[in-house]
Amino acid sequence: MQLTATVMVLESDNTLGPYMVRGTMQVLDEIVLVPAPLRQDCEARRWYTEGGEICIALSQGGKLLEPLPTFGPSFYAVIATEVDPHEASQYALTHGYCHARNVN
Repeated sequence: MQLTATVMVLESDNTLGPYMVRGTMQVLDEIVLVPAPLRQDCEARRWYTEGGEICIALSQGGKLLEPLPTFGPSFYAVIATEVDPHEASQYALTHGYCHARNVN
């Protein structure tokens, strides 16, 4: 099943424009917490908000997560599963996570 959604992306001239996202990303509609450290998976990339107070992380297994707390997490809130790096990047940019870094 391929999902399609329209999200708003900040363009280079600071205007918002529509961007079509097509993929298999499955956003969860319930709160799911998993304990840290991740078992049989690990963080591959993180996106931070301005100031670095909160972030989201993409695991190597394709889970989009929010570490709780941001540094030295005890838990991860699962945002979505079956996420590829491009989908994660688009999600991050449209939700205010503008600073990316590879973890490994």
